[in-house]
Amino acid sequence: MSKIVVLGGAGAQGLFSIEALLQRDVFDEIIVASRNVERTKQILDEKFDSPKLKAAQVDVLDKDSLTNLIKDADVVANCTGPYYALAEPIIDTVIDAGKDYVDFCDDIAAHEKIFTPEREKKAKEKGLKIIVGLGSSPGTLPLTVVHASALMDEIEEVVFYLAISDREPEGPAVLHHTMENFIGDIPVIKNGKRDVERDFEGEVYYDFGEPFGVVPVSSIGHPETFSLPRVLPNIQNISIKLALYPIEIQRTLKTLTLTGLTSTEPIEVNGQTVVPRDVTLTLLDKVTPRTELFENEHPEPLSSSAIEIRGKKDGNEILFKTLGYGNMGPATGYPLAVGAELLAQGKIEKVGLMVPGT
Repeated sequence: MSKIVVLGGAGAQGLFSIEALLQRDVFDEIIVASRNVERTKQILDEKFDSPKLKAAQVDVLDKDSLTNLIKDADVVANCTGPYYALAEPIIDTVIDAGKDYVDFCDDIAAHEKIFTPEREKKAKEKGLKIIVGLGSSPGTLPLTVVHASALMDEIEEVVFYLAISDREPEGPAVLHHTMENFIGDIPVIKNGKRDVERDFEGEVYYDFGEPFGVVPVSSIGHPETFSLPRVLPNIQNISIKLALYPIEIQRTLKTLTLTGLTSTEPIEVNGQTVVPRDVTLTLLDKVTPRTELFENEHPEPLSSSAIEIRGKKDGNEILFKTLGYGNMGPATGYPLAVGAELLAQGKIEKVGLMVPGT
């Protein structure tokens, strides 16, 4: 009997991982865990009809509770967010419990906290396989760069371009993730070294083709600037640029930032201490679906990704370019399911902390 525990598997992205896991017979039992077990049961009953599925209650930050939940699991898959707040303690509990692990962590701050020599040593000593960031971005998109590297003698620059519609299914963690990684100092790789850009400093226009067309994209802090150098250390320049669609949303976010409403610095308002970003997130979370505030009809498919990889082959300049369209949910959730299955089947030989491509 093969068993997987999927933390946050009833969320907007995690449901696609569950869908993919049910399409094959690698796991005999799939435990979907969250804080609200009744809500999880309701969602699973509405979406699926499988005896393999069971709902469980857990507080992922309660070490004893999580340890008890995963004690009989072969693999732990983590779909909870925001990762910058939850990934590190979850991984510590998983390592202490001696379990293999995979997530689609897309927060660079989480990656930087997770990959420590002490944690790496502990995972290796226990023979564990801990895969961090196996979704789309990061995940399959950086793997495309690894593929391109085999076609070139050297890679000089990689730029990821992402366009995401506000009509994509999203959980509450998505807003927090966007604020955390779009605002402030944005990590990039310039001339082979880590550097930073200020929010919206690197704004350019990029043509995604129809139905998006030419839209403004701005640098976003994303794990590729951390993970790709671990796989391909000689890349000189790496950046990730994002467009929120419709473009009025991106312009609104830029205005909020310029006016200080996305700041995390506390301020006094009528004798009360408040954090501007917390207020903004609360209001955005309660507002009418944001795309409906604008006249634009949302495009189908809902999201787009492009990669431009510049390098050399036999002394000649090479441009390797990809452009794709689709939905963020399956693009994120399906790779995690594949990774979990490979772990359960023993097809991943390397042990320790790893990113896709290592």
